Amino acid sequence: MCTDNCTPLLSVKKPEESIKTPQGGYCDKEYYYQIFIQKDFASNEENNIDRIVKTEIATGRVVMTSPPLALNHANDMTYNARIDKFIVCHNNPNRHLISFLDPETLTVTDTLSLPCLIFSIDYNEDRNMYVVGLAGGQSFRFLDKNFRFADDTVHLPTEITKGYITQGVGCDNRYIYFVLFRQNVITVYDWDGNFVTVFDAHVNGHEPENISIADGTVYVGSGGGDGSILWEILPPEGLM
Repeated sequence: MCTDNCTPLLSVKKPEESIKTPQGGYCDKEYYYQIFIQKDFASNEENNIDRIVKTEIATGRVVMTSPPLALNHANDMTYNARIDKFIVCHNNPNRHLISFLDPETLTVTDTLSLPCLIFSIDYNEDRNMYVVGLAGGQSFRFLDKNFRFADDTVHLPTEITKGYITQGVGCDNRYIYFVLFRQNVITVYDWDGNFVTVFDAHVNGHEPENISIADGTVYVGSGGGDGSILWEILPPEGLM
């Protein structure tokens, strides 16, 4: 199932010439938070420098740029309103690690080592739990509010997207959405772990990096331009 309804909403300029590669991000419909990294190949990304650019979507105005942060590859980002913290998934080389950030200052307040290695994370407030993509493939699990395994089940991915490159995850009360690279698609699962559908993410040939679901809208952040581009994607009928 495919859709061509993909609209660019916002361009976000890299914060510095050397901190230029977009990775994780989060959109709440009013603001877009894009993480840019300066990749340190010599340390296998252990010594990356990361900065977050907060932009008002309606005006394109940069509201805040974080100080330099140590978030490694910073592959994904979510927000937990119950604790009022952003949460960033470090990914390479510390795939077990997440950092908590103050939303007012965009600075790290704490870090936590998870019981599994992950490439992506998103939080659902109504369910008060997290969905995490497991490193090394497209399988996923659920974590409870205390970041413990919510159950014993490892949910396996559809064979349709075998070999696609994993990026970010977003969710709402009905479904879980993973955005994947090269083929640039979004795969959808229900909260029982069942595959629902896959649809195209036409982001003009750019690399999709992150995905957020806000008030029934799918947002995807990609590379492009002099930094990153935020896209609004209309999914197939019946999903929203």
